[in-house]
Amino acid sequence: GSTEGYLGQGKGYLAGRSSDGELLFSGVLAHSDVDIEIFREAYGWNAVGNPFPSAIGVRDGANSTQNFLQVNTGKLDESYAALYIYDPVSSSYKVINGVVEDIDQINQHYIQPGQGFIVKAKDKVGAISFTTGMRIHEKEDDSPFHKKSAASPWLTVRLKAGNDYREASTLIAFNRNMTGGLDPAYDAGQFGADPGFNLYTRLVEDDKGIKFAIQALPDYEFENMVIPLGFDFTEGGEVTFSAAGLRLPAGARIVLEDREQDVFTDLIKENYTVSLDADTEGPGRFFIHADIRFVSPEETNEWDVEEKIKIYSYGKEVFIVGEVPPNTYATLYDIAGRKMKTQRLMHSDRNSFMVDNIVEGIYLIRVSGERTEKTGRVFIK
Repeated sequence: GSTEGYLGQGKGYLAGRSSDGELLFSGVLAHSDVDIEIFREAYGWNAVGNPFPSAIGVRDGANSTQNFLQVNTGKLDESYAALYIYDPVSSSYKVINGVVEDIDQINQHYIQPGQGFIVKAKDKVGAISFTTGMRIHEKEDDSPFHKKSAASPWLTVRLKAGNDYREASTLIAFNRNMTGGLDPAYDAGQFGADPGFNLYTRLVEDDKGIKFAIQALPDYEFENMVIPLGFDFTEGGEVTFSAAGLRLPAGARIVLEDREQDVFTDLIKENYTVSLDADTEGPGRFFIHADIRFVSPEETNEWDVEEKIKIYSYGKEVFIVGEVPPNTYATLYDIAGRKMKTQRLMHSDRNSFMVDNIVEGIYLIRVSGERTEKTGRVFIK
């Protein structure tokens, strides 16, 4: 039958039928800014949703004038400054924040018309805003709520724990602008995880006991970086740890340490299977040692342009590794000598930049500055 009532703009709802069929809604669509109150009650979780008849930008990288996280991050719990959206493919909640993961099920830059999601409030009472500046008209496809993102992913590894019946995972991402402590809108605590079979990380620095679904870390100082890995397993038994969704330079290492067994396993090369006691809970036994500096020339199409500077590519990303002085630029040329892109480099021993609009092929890289003149070649996929 029909139900009359007012659906608040910007508020999230759960709707269902006793049998398959259409759900029909009628009313006036939002065309101006919408503010919706969120509350810290019930641990701060609130259901909200895109009130506009267009997609909205979620974060930096969206083509909208404003985006949801830009406007609202300060109103969300700093350990959960993200959007939690239900993914029917995996029957779980996907986390969308500033980290771009290479996944197919969820568009990570846009939320489609009418799409609901979960956020966690920072204060007892507040309000989040959906602004007209967030609106963007995305091209519709057959699955408008779950479209693949065309954005370039970060360097990431998804750690998994599984047995014959269940699987849990957590994401670690690397970026030069991140820290070992809390990075709001990039580190994201868990929501909706199975408490009896749950994999997560804890912060490398200033850990306050939050279980993180995504942890963003710097892409340097790996010798000082030990990542606590937590695993909750109520019934106990055999479990296999593995690494999936890898987007790392060839030669990188993701090493799982089992301190109880004194075993170190590079999960990029092999899985690790172990039998755990019932009521296994928390961090303290398993740790991750990550090192993405190791580069194999054969696997990354690297040309050693000089002992101090190396140039290589991975997918659509070009890396300049080695100390470069201030006012140094990298210029990309095609094999016909046409200039394709110029990028100013930071005064650092590690630089990278994206070349998303470049077709596949071999390109020349010239690194030039006051005291630097190096060239190399890369293969852009």
